[in-house]
Amino acid sequence: MTIYLMEIVVILVLGVITGVSRGDAERRCFIILACLVLFAFSGLRSYAVGVDTLQYWNAYLTAWMAHSWYETGFLYLLRALNVVSPNPQLLLLFTSAVMTACVGYVVYKSDCNPVLALFLYVTLLTYASFMNLMRQGIAAAIIIAAIPWLESGKRIRFAAAVIFGSLFHSTAIVMLALIPLSALAPTKKVMLGYGVVALALALSPDVVWSFVEKNFDKYSTYSMSSWSGGNALAAPIMTAMDALLIVVSHLFGVGASDDDREERVLFHGSMLQVVFQFLACFVNIFQRLTTFTSFFLVLYVALRFRKIDTKLKFLLVYGICAVTAVFFVVIMVYRPQWHGVVPFSFFWQLV
Repeated sequence: MTIYLMEIVVILVLGVITGVSRGDAERRCFIILACLVLFAFSGLRSYAVGVDTLQYWNAYLTAWMAHSWYETGFLYLLRALNVVSPNPQLLLLFTSAVMTACVGYVVYKSDCNPVLALFLYVTLLTYASFMNLMRQGIAAAIIIAAIPWLESGKRIRFAAAVIFGSLFHSTAIVMLALIPLSALAPTKKVMLGYGVVALALALSPDVVWSFVEKNFDKYSTYSMSSWSGGNALAAPIMTAMDALLIVVSHLFGVGASDDDREERVLFHGSMLQVVFQFLACFVNIFQRLTTFTSFFLVLYVALRFRKIDTKLKFLLVYGICAVTAVFFVVIMVYRPQWHGVVPFSFFWQLV
């Protein structure tokens, strides 16, 4: 876990050294340096880091065999990289580069607090999820990179990006819901609507599994596994954390005009994150959908606190950093099996 604590400290230190708030050049310099650090550890990790990493490592070694479980896009990626090198470490390097580049690009394009955004990217476990769930991580990265398109009203391009992302993990298609949702202004009535829908779905697990079996046939087998039940520990903890962050940010962060498309997109992505986490309390498989939405919450919080111009906001931002850091440490210490990224090891340590 020391590696991740070092990354958190480096992000904060780089924010100070580069003078990130001075201008665009300093902001760009900070994002590039911080993302290089994040990429280095993710790309150079061993196959033992991440619960699912080993299965992708083995899939790379048998890339030319039939893998009916994996989506077409992921299979083509395995085979294309195999042409370059038979070493599976290339897969970890390439996917880490794609994920980190997409995250850094959108943080740069967003009118957010970049230090807070990358800090939360680690402490809210999005970084760990990407190292664990490779296929979802690639799909999520593609969608993340397309956020500026949706914010600028280029809905067809965003839809194309979601469809492309679904070639790496089919469940990414659910993010098409953001297109109509982003037309709604963030209001209390909208938040209430999310709550009503979440409760209705939570009380109707049969409806959820009927939808999964009809539209995602390969995942219908989960209905007979532990994924069909609720998650009594992780999901409630994650739901509480996400709900707290979105409420604090919505109430105390810097407001925006009703037609601020960036805030609308990030608000609705964040609400989907809370809804998916809440539904995972009753139907565990929803936990995996949060891979696509968790970064929306990260950006939303960083956007709302893009300006720290009062003592209250100063205290709130430091409080958010402290609470999420403690949250991260507790999860890594007491539930390392959730993501499998602790203990960390470099690839040469397992040779």
